[in-house]
Amino acid sequence: MMLNKFPPHTTLPAILRFLDSCPRYSKRNRCLYALRQVLRIKDIAALRVSDVINQDGTVRDCFISQIDGVRVQFDRDMRSEIQRYLRFLYSVPASESVEQILESDTDISLFPTQKKKLCGFSSNTLAGHYSYQDKLIHQHFLPSS
Repeated sequence: MMLNKFPPHTTLPAILRFLDSCPRYSKRNRCLYALRQVLRIKDIAALRVSDVINQDGTVRDCFISQIDGVRVQFDRDMRSEIQRYLRFLYSVPASESVEQILESDTDISLFPTQKKKLCGFSSNTLAGHYSYQDKLIHQHFLPSS
């Protein structure tokens, strides 16, 4: 069962810093967790790079679900988190413009799996991933008994 709650007295930035410290897939997991605060799992699983990036290389202000048309605004922090992840995904150094991403294929999953680089998570697999993340987060932030 998904906990989907922050541990008591824990902020989102603290959780994101913890996810950054995890050795495997830290940048992907950090962005996945941040997106989880504003989007549904089925929308995150269906996200393509082209859904979050404008023609000028900037991150979009909002997302409109292809599934049912629900519109979600991205605040400044969410846009910067997505941009941070896109830099990692496309190996763009911080000194260069994200605009060069447009030269690559942007019709790929925003969160490719390690098994199939062009395919993303299914909704069920992503829900399981979030459940595992929740367990790690709660173990880290809740005091030991």
